[in-house]
Amino acid sequence: MHARSIKTATMYKILVIEDNDEVRDNMSDILSLAGYEAIGAASGMEGIQMARTKSPDLILCDVMMPDLDGYGVLKILVESEDTATIPFVFVTAKSDQEDMRRGMNLGADDYVTKPFYKDELLRIVEIRLRKRAHRQHKARIPDNWTGFLSKAALDGAMDTLCRAGNLKTYKRGEALFREGEQVRDAFLLCSGHVKLQKTTDFDKTIIVFVFSDGDLFGYPELIANRPYEHDAVALTECEARLVPADKVRACMMSDTNVADMMLGLLACGLLDSDGRMLDLTYVSVRKRCANILLLGHKIFDGKPWPMSREELAQWAGTAKETFIRNLTDFREAGYIDIDQSRVTLTNVKALRELPY
Repeated sequence: MHARSIKTATMYKILVIEDNDEVRDNMSDILSLAGYEAIGAASGMEGIQMARTKSPDLILCDVMMPDLDGYGVLKILVESEDTATIPFVFVTAKSDQEDMRRGMNLGADDYVTKPFYKDELLRIVEIRLRKRAHRQHKARIPDNWTGFLSKAALDGAMDTLCRAGNLKTYKRGEALFREGEQVRDAFLLCSGHVKLQKTTDFDKTIIVFVFSDGDLFGYPELIANRPYEHDAVALTECEARLVPADKVRACMMSDTNVADMMLGLLACGLLDSDGRMLDLTYVSVRKRCANILLLGHKIFDGKPWPMSREELAQWAGTAKETFIRNLTDFREAGYIDIDQSRVTLTNVKALRELPY
């Protein structure tokens, strides 16, 4: 799974559904001055059409409208796979608790009562967009994806799973879970990097995988209902969404798309593990070191690598001295450039084409 970082205000599109021209223009002006892209709809039906065609990041919708009220708009949007996950905020002159409760029960994310202060509206918009960015981690389909879900179904399944989780922050070096602990949660990494490692009987540590934002992990043991088989340790300060085991199972039972996604990811994980074992068994150390550099180049995306030389060697499955020697060889050959913790690949093609 993969997702990008939170967008800036100018990258967010907000749909305002309001039949009163003056109120709609006023809200649009407030949003535009704050840096958002505001688009307006003068009726419930027009709002539904624009939500489907314009793909807004958030919807502000009046409740009392003549042709189709806000409740009807929300009901139609949450029933559609393409619009169900868009944050929806009611804006109304009504302040009755029953009306608020009805809106929330239908799936509204928040409620703003008219008249409102400009700062109040912008604060609610910012909060809802931030929460959406944290939970809307689009499924990064692995290269060896064996599932058969469409992208829309995959996104919907991920959103269902994310809604069941809670955010937690970890410091560098802090364990998310340890080998042998009873499975508690599946983890969706929202930011930062986490290493999955295992210590052998000979007290040698091997890094099995490095996760980045958007990756889902901890689920194979959850599905098998057995203790964690690895240590998961934060490589950097990171934030993860923890989805309790019972909620994962409930989502899989109630939503076939979630079940299909989890099983597809599990199949991909098994194929990755097989490939990893073959690399450690049959691929030369030089080629393994090159493969790790290619992986790091992809995962860390031009930023300083948060891994020591020893950790990189553990990732490649070799001794630290051997890994450093290969780094030196690659630099002398002009394949890479090293500046403290920043590793730059200067000849990706040569590294990829190294013989096995």
